[in-house]
Amino acid sequence: MPPLSHPVILLDDECVMCSWIVRLIYRYDTNDVFRFCGLQSEKGKKITLENSIPIQKEESVILLTEEGYFVRSKAVRKIFGAMPGLRWLEMLLRIFPIQFTDMLYKIIARNRYRFFGKLNTCKVLPGLEKKFI
Repeated sequence: MPPLSHPVILLDDECVMCSWIVRLIYRYDTNDVFRFCGLQSEKGKKITLENSIPIQKEESVILLTEEGYFVRSKAVRKIFGAMPGLRWLEMLLRIFPIQFTDMLYKIIARNRYRFFGKLNTCKVLPGLEKKFI
């Protein structure tokens, strides 16, 4: 894969919670750091294959950077840490050991459709399309 011009956040295309996460990141990504890609999309499948990213059912958020890829709560921490308005969340997550935050992440991710619902396809709001690859 060619060098990344922006870190890419791979998300579940069908998850309502993931759709909320995209909107949250879009709002706070004032330095235009991130791009998004759906995990179930052809491009998402290609990216995971090219970068040898093993996909597990509970991994609904994957961050791909020049340094490599990050999953579960490590991905969330890095994403929050890159945005000035959400850095406090990254600092809060640092209080807890990664094993604990990963366990909490897995519980939420495993139950995300039950808790938040499921979409047929990812709904991209106007203005957000430029952030998707």
